[in-house]
Amino acid sequence: KDNDAAMKTFDQALDIDPTFDLALWGKGLIYIQLKDYQQAIDVFHKRSSGTYTNWALANAWAKLGNREEVEKILNYNVGLSKVRFVPPAVLGHIYVAKGDKEEACRLFKRQLEDKTGGIFWLYMIKLDPRMDDLKDHPCYKQLMDAMPL
Repeated sequence: KDNDAAMKTFDQALDIDPTFDLALWGKGLIYIQLKDYQQAIDVFHKRSSGTYTNWALANAWAKLGNREEVEKILNYNVGLSKVRFVPPAVLGHIYVAKGDKEEACRLFKRQLEDKTGGIFWLYMIKLDPRMDDLKDHPCYKQLMDAMPL
């Protein structure tokens, strides 16, 4: 949670390679934590891939009130899930951004039950600051209690 140190590390990586997607991803996440949503969007759009699969980008758009962009990202991921695996947590995070906590909870429970996509997604449910919007919902405690980590 040391945003300054993390930002410095990402900036150092980007000094070496300005197209390093992981550093751009991390920097975008920090801007969301700092509530600088437009800056997060700008950084996410510098990435070479993943703009429409980016659930964190959906979160930034939602915070700025741009539901149309959130829906584009959601619809892209729903369509993608019909032809290849998309972790339920990806969709769950987008539903949290939309404010649909019931659907988000259903998808996160499915992620826990299916254990699809590996441990990364379980950590994202547990540790991601964007989950704060779900903490007041009764399912959040159920999800945390069911967490194997």
